Amino acid sequence: MAEHIWQSQDGAWDNVASWSSGAVPAGIGADTVLFTGASQHPVVSGLDNDAITLVLLRVQPEYRGDIGNEQNPLKIGTARTIHKGSGRLWHEGGIDGIQECIVNDPSRRGSVAVVGGVVGWLYVVSGEGIITAGVAGVGNVALLTEYARVQIGQGAGPIASVFVGAGRFDTLAGSTALYMRDGIAYVRGTANHGTWIQVGGVTIDYVQGGTLGTLSLLGGRYDTTRQVQGVRTISDAYIFPEADFRYVEQRVTITNLHDMTGDELTKAV
Repeated sequence: MAEHIWQSQDGAWDNVASWSSGAVPAGIGADTVLFTGASQHPVVSGLDNDAITLVLLRVQPEYRGDIGNEQNPLKIGTARTIHKGSGRLWHEGGIDGIQECIVNDPSRRGSVAVVGGVVGWLYVVSGEGIITAGVAGVGNVALLTEYARVQIGQGAGPIASVFVGAGRFDTLAGSTALYMRDGIAYVRGTANHGTWIQVGGVTIDYVQGGTLGTLSLLGGRYDTTRQVQGVRTISDAYIFPEADFRYVEQRVTITNLHDMTGDELTKAV
């Protein structure tokens, strides 16, 4: 296994002088790439490495530059991507995709924007994770602290599961299951969601025409009153005593409303 440290003076990934090893990363599932701050040059060319899969792509806090851009992302597969830098990594997973991506920038400014391929896991501790419409599949997404932000574009996914422990989650795409402990979630567009289990935090649901299979609101607030058009359909809504469920009858169709307070306290507003 070879280790390659970015030391570029021209921003070219495919220049042997850009790497401490004196070679361009090319090992299939064997190489590690590190951005340590040895060079602050952004990566601007030679980014199409679709057939290569790295063991690890790691960006340290000392590196402040961007890697790629929206029109020219870094195309490379990774078993693990760890982004702790304050710049933005534009990432497309290559043939093998991105198996695991972790965003944890101490400055809270860093971000990873995945623009193609598939992603197995996206963990955001501090900073931002972005999944665009070009991403064909997303396994699992987790927001772990109040400094975590995730944006999911319309057409991305579907997402297998989402865990919102804290922070801000903003989605235009659908999901199979979402679990929310704290933080805030904005649900938009027309995508369908399977199961939504919430014990805390706030959900603002703007969905226009999408279906939510089961809402289990054990705590926190689920608010659909900000919709301006369309009808949101919820198949089964279980509303527990500690929960705050807000909806407008003209904008939300609830097939089965289960008032778990026992006092018929759940009302439209």
